[in-house]
Amino acid sequence: MIYEDLKHLMIADFSSIINNYYITFGSIKLLNDPDSPNKLTGQSYLNIDLSPLAFNLKDKTGLEILSECFLKSGFRTAIRESFEVIFEYCKKTNQLEILKKCEWFHFLRLIRNGTAHNFNFKFVKSDYKLLPITWKNKIISKNMDETAITLYFFNYKDCWDLLKELEVFIERLK
Repeated sequence: MIYEDLKHLMIADFSSIINNYYITFGSIKLLNDPDSPNKLTGQSYLNIDLSPLAFNLKDKTGLEILSECFLKSGFRTAIRESFEVIFEYCKKTNQLEILKKCEWFHFLRLIRNGTAHNFNFKFVKSDYKLLPITWKNKIISKNMDETAITLYFFNYKDCWDLLKELEVFIERLK
């Protein structure tokens, strides 16, 4: 019974992660609406003035910077939280070995660690024994240590595809 309750909590947490990723992209869509600056000027939310946001949205470069920062934040959060939620559940339910055998586990772990270090890979000694690591057509190799995780290497769609694989894995757990 306790595992069942833990699984429901994990599923709820993971659903929130998925929903937050949707919100990230929906928000970007709304921010890119040409009328957004006019709708936000003079407005506030929880007593926070949104006029500076509106001002930045009027400028193409400002909009691009804000969009990129927000997308990266949603990306980082989805990667970090999905890893933590699944890892903790598997640890509590003695399913860590099942998790660690997944082809994406170490790939996700290294992406998660890199996003936590300003989007830079930072390998530890034990990582070198595992490299290269492949997920889909993405390869993390030894020479990538201390290099940036670029959107060319692993983009927002890749993140979504990985989240969908994690969702299938979650369904199969006890």
